[in-house]
Amino acid sequence: MDPKYKEMFCKANEELEKLQVDKANVETELASLSAQIEAMTKTVNAIAPLIGEPTIPQAGDLFPPVGSAWLKAAGISVATQYVIDCETGKSFSATDIRNELERLGWDWSKYKNPLSTIHTVLKRLADADAIKRVVGVLEPTGRYSSKRPRTVTQVPPPPTSLR
Repeated sequence: MDPKYKEMFCKANEELEKLQVDKANVETELASLSAQIEAMTKTVNAIAPLIGEPTIPQAGDLFPPVGSAWLKAAGISVATQYVIDCETGKSFSATDIRNELERLGWDWSKYKNPLSTIHTVLKRLADADAIKRVVGVLEPTGRYSSKRPRTVTQVPPPPTSLR
């Protein structure tokens, strides 16, 4: 075997590992920024009716139907959060998310252990405070749910007087 090939292989492998770490860090940062934007949007939306201003639609208020091409382009972290945020108030296990992504067209053939991948993504999203972990006696592996509150279709006007 030519030693140059071995050297090229080692360098390429090191670069691949570095890129994978960089990608994971960017995904974590993106989840954190998304959570901050969502929190600020909630603040603005809480104040807006008090001063007669319209509210800002939140990113998850109207989820467009997505196809497998969008999911693949978005990546596993975004696709996982999409599934969780589509149904606020519901908790999901890693198996639930795997099944829902599969239903939406996610290709699991490239993953040796899809559930392990999903558990890692769920932990990272929870650590970034993008989702919340729901722990129960009957769920030793945990379940996760959206941090977004259920969407209220119409906000009642503030009272004009205190009776």
